[in-house]
Amino acid sequence: MLRFKKKLSPIESLLSDRSSQILLVVGLLFNISAWIYLLINIKPQADLIFLHYNIYFGVDLIGDWYRIYQIPLIGIIIYFVNLYLSYILYKKGKVISRFLIGVTVFIQVIVLISSYLITQQNI
Repeated sequence: MLRFKKKLSPIESLLSDRSSQILLVVGLLFNISAWIYLLINIKPQADLIFLHYNIYFGVDLIGDWYRIYQIPLIGIIIYFVNLYLSYILYKKGKVISRFLIGVTVFIQVIVLISSYLITQQNI
């Protein structure tokens, strides 16, 4: 008896790849952790808060409390853009696609760390 294998679309192939699945879930968990951390630690307030800090000049950007959520928002935008690019590149090469997803996880780690550090300046 012959069995016919269903040909998977590139997105199904990408999402069925075990290493890609793990990396995508880990990256998403890091971003969700950044959102939760900021929601717990930054409350609505009338005072301005520190939005950017560097080691040379100290605080160099101050703004409204809700602008601090731009950090994980940019992270989730990068996550989905890289997911789309990874989907496009998966047809050409799995290694490039996995590398891009790995970079996405690294970016989400940076987002979580920066969320933590900026809240420490505001406490």
